Parts: sequence; C-alpha cells; structure tokens
Amino acid sequence: MSRSKLPDSDGNTTQRLGGRVELGEIRNLRLGVEAARDRISDGVSEIRLQHLTLRATWRPRPGASLDIAGGGTRLDSIPFGGGATIVPTGRVRARWRSSAHGLALDVRAQRVVVAASPQLVENRVVRTELGMVAEVPIARSLRLRAIGRDATLSDSLDVNHRTALGGIVAVALSPVVELSGGMHEIRYAHATAAGYFAPRLVQVVEAGTYWELESPSGWLLSVDAGAGAQRVADQAGPVGPWSHALRWYSLVVAPLTPGGGRALQLELEGEDSAVAREAVTSGQWRYGSVALSLRWALR
Repeated sequence: MSRSKLPDSDGNTTQRLGGRVELGEIRNLRLGVEAARDRISDGVSEIRLQHLTLRATWRPRPGASLDIAGGGTRLDSIPFGGGATIVPTGRVRARWRSSAHGLALDVRAQRVVVAASPQLVENRVVRTELGMVAEVPIARSLRLRAIGRDATLSDSLDVNHRTALGGIVAVALSPVVELSGGMHEIRYAHATAAGYFAPRLVQVVEAGTYWELESPSGWLLSVDAGAGAQRVADQAGPVGPWSHALRWYSLVVAPLTPGGGRALQLELEGEDSAVAREAVTSGQWRYGSVALSLRWALR
C-alpha cells in the first residue's frame, strides 16, 4: 500500500509505504501482520516512523466480529540528543448486529501515535481512545445512531482529555444508498502547546450521504461524504461564528482477476473542518490524501 497525504493547510505532508500479509481462515479466525513506514515533513523538518502490528480477526457467527491488533511504532530520534522511541500501539474493535431486530453496536479502543506533523511526533503525542456507536431502528428505513468517544492525549510534558458526543438520523433510500443528518460536539479539557488544536468546544451540524455501486464483474465504487457548518470556542473565549465543514471519502476497487482474489484499490479522502479523526493542527484545517494498494491472494 502507498498513501500520500497532500500538503494540508499548515504545509504538512505524509507519505506511507506499507503492506499486510494475511493467513487463511481457520475456524473463523484469521491472523495477519502489518508493516509500514511513514515520512512526515512540514517543509523545514522531516521525521520518520516505522510501524509493526500483529492482527487477529475472529468471526464467531454472522453479524459478530472481533478485531484485535497489537504492536509498536518506532519514532525517529528528536533533536538535542533525544534517542529513538518505541511506543506500544494497538486497537480492539468489536461489532455486533442483530438481523432480527436491526440493533447494532460497534465498540472500539485504540492507542496510536498522533503524527499529523513533525512537531506532534517530536513532542511524542499519543492518543488513547475508547469509542462506541450504537444504532437503533426507528422505522423500516429510519435509524438513529448515538456516538460517544473519550480520549486521552499525552505528550512529553502534559496530559489532555477530549470527549466527543454525537447523534445521527439516517434514512436508507435503498440497500446501497443512505442519507443522514446529525450533530457532533467535541470538548478539550485545556489548551496545549504540543502542536494540536485544543479548543474548549467544537460543534458541527452536518448532512451526509453514503452509497456504493458494484458491478457483476467485481468493480466497486463507494462514497461517504458530508457537508455542514461548525463553530468553535477557544478555551478562554465565547463561541465563534458558524463556518463551513466538509469531508469526503471514496473507494474504487478494480478487479484484476475473476473472483476478487487480485485487485487494485484507490482511496481518495479530504476534509476541511476543525473536527478531524485524530487531532488537527489549526482551527480550520484542510487536507487531502491518496492511497493506492494492491490485493494479491496467493491461493
């Protein structure tokens, strides 16, 4: 897999080269290993990271799965005599869906190095997060989703806390097309000098859509996009005016052989808001990324 994050609004770029090897499934259990190397630059300084992760996925029955991964991230030495650091990282994700009642639960826990800029890596910012998404059907095609996340962001000098709550109402227009509307709220405990934006409050109102198209020959196109408005309050200030918030993710899968054993995957992602999936480096943050990967089944 090759991923390039185009220069964001603060001039940071990231390039990733990596791969993943998975063994065959044995009694609903699949094992694998992932490795990647990142190069992060802000136009002045550059830093490198190496990731190694062991992974296990267990699907005991239809509608239920457990994904566990653990390993480490090696960070380059920092200036002024600091040595290289290996940070333990990992993730756990448990998913369950009831085919009879339509209820669904997605619980995630993860520990990752926040690497949106060289400054964040040099300050050894690590995010430890627990999150949950619960889905409840209201009518035949209407669903309500509740989202909650709690994260600790630790660096070489300080520890900060971030909480996020959200609610989404989604309407399924067809089995492959969905429209949604919702609101998210994020709070940070205090400001920081570690290199990420930590306001007192961020509120986002968004309309979104998800759809996917698949051809009989195995071609796949999926899109997850949202547009709305956000407002931000600094730690010592009032809530500011509303501004735009945009996001986009798309995936294209091109089969190279019948059956999907070999395929090319292209991912395009972009965001323009203060609510990023990890930690943004400024109040109105914009970025884009392109990822190209090859899936090659040996048998």
